[in-house]
Amino acid sequence: MATLQDANFLGYDCILVTDCAATTSPDYCWHATLYNVKQCFGFATDSFAILDAVK
Repeated sequence: MATLQDANFLGYDCILVTDCAATTSPDYCWHATLYNVKQCFGFATDSFAILDAVK
């Protein structure tokens, strides 16, 4: 999350690849992270959507 925030603050368009990221925190923390990314720092998608987009 911190790396994504740093990139966003530097002006990069950020994508959190949801099936390539994880946490050891409870599930509600993961959902809060997804919410924060979508609302403030960029976009969230999965790797299958990215692979489909670059085909």
